[in-house]
Amino acid sequence: MPTVSACLIVKNEASVLKNCLESIKNIVDEIIIVDTGSTDETLFVARQYTSLIFHFSWQDDFSLARNFALEKASKDWVLIIDADERLTSSSHKALRQLLQATPPDIPQVFNFLAVASNQQP
Repeated sequence: MPTVSACLIVKNEASVLKNCLESIKNIVDEIIIVDTGSTDETLFVARQYTSLIFHFSWQDDFSLARNFALEKASKDWVLIIDADERLTSSSHKALRQLLQATPPDIPQVFNFLAVASNQQP
């Protein structure tokens, strides 16, 4: 089975981060948290799920933070998810099937829509 890194960029996401990480902890092989300056309990929550927590000084450029997170990923695939999103349990099987059917040596990007957020499913 191919391996998966989850990459999250966070800032003051303590109220939603636990739900997100709970939803992915059994489907990914590593969780990478890039914090851009949290002042709430975000890092406390993150430490309960991973030691791969990195600090990134916000430079008013989301792509710089995203690329920094991607550089830290060490697995075959990367799941990019926001702290206010969560992978639904019904989507775990679909994601596993997708990963098994797609060779990781061929660069590809998937927009996996089986994600729920605080705003909408």
